[in-house]
Amino acid sequence: MRLQPFCGVALALLLISLMSGLCYGQTENATISGRVTDSSGAIIPQADVKLQSADKGNTVETTTNGAGIYIFPTVHPGVYHITVRKDGFKTEDYVGLTANVQDHLEENFRLLPGAVSESITVTADTANINTQDGTVSTVVDRRFADNIPLNGRSFQTLITLTPGVVLTPADTDNQGQFSVNGQRADG
Repeated sequence: MRLQPFCGVALALLLISLMSGLCYGQTENATISGRVTDSSGAIIPQADVKLQSADKGNTVETTTNGAGIYIFPTVHPGVYHITVRKDGFKTEDYVGLTANVQDHLEENFRLLPGAVSESITVTADTANINTQDGTVSTVVDRRFADNIPLNGRSFQTLITLTPGVVLTPADTDNQGQFSVNGQRADG
């Protein structure tokens, strides 16, 4: 009884299934999370947190867990508004939060005691700088593309506006047209 061909096929299937999990790491989505506390720093569980896209108007809602933490794990790049509500506290809004490709944004909220009719609005008017890691990303939205002179060129040349991207010549050995952060053009 020969089991060698069966073992080879089983090993190949096992390797393919393990490698397929690595493909899920390549995503354009950002993550927005944070903690909701009161004025004394105590956590606020079951607070309602709403994330609304400024461009499209899409809304996603969640509540904080027992540790006062909320998370939006799959946020498409764009500008968002966050609203946090809890009975007995003032509503707090964060207007103009920009989520870029693969960002991991942490926005904490401190709710003040007050009537439900009172609210606080925080406006983001400074550039959001990533000081946590060395990731580089760029969001080219429709408004930006409409305002630059493309002069009949393809919209695909907008990728060259991203930091770390350079054009590479195409030849018989190298079929790529650009390189990202030193990666091979055909990678």
